[in-house]
Amino acid sequence: MTGWWKRNAPALVAIAVILPVGAYAVDTIEFGYVRNTPVRIAEGESYRVGDWIVGPVTIESLDADAVDAPPGTDPVVVTIRIDPGHDDFICQSPTIVDASSGRTWRSRTDLAWAPADDQLTYCASDTVVPYDIAHAILLSGGLGEHLDVVVPVSGDDQILDLRFVVSR
Repeated sequence: MTGWWKRNAPALVAIAVILPVGAYAVDTIEFGYVRNTPVRIAEGESYRVGDWIVGPVTIESLDADAVDAPPGTDPVVVTIRIDPGHDDFICQSPTIVDASSGRTWRSRTDLAWAPADDQLTYCASDTVVPYDIAHAILLSGGLGEHLDVVVPVSGDDQILDLRFVVSR
């Protein structure tokens, strides 16, 4: 190597390393987690992870004025039934995915909404009584008829994206 290539070799190596790492980081941060194994679950069905049962999942509309939602949006509450077991289990907040367009919406904490007294917003590992997890999500217009509610879970040495099919 001579001249320009020799002078710029460290920078070229740095670019060759930084670009793929940067693309991976942006994909992971912007578009979700590192890809977990997806499991598609039919509407109204549940799924067993170890000795825990997750589902079914429902989506119900909220009154936009009551939760201070911006005009033209559709606030909904996602409810996930959890039947706890004794194994280690972790779940994360749900994401709604429009099956026709791939658009996603995540849980919102800036709405004037609180779960019912018998609902939680997290997976509780200190109870053996079945419970519901509820999250408010703000949807935009132009949705398809079928939505997927994606719930990342880990348990029984598995890391999964449970994709519950829900119709509106």
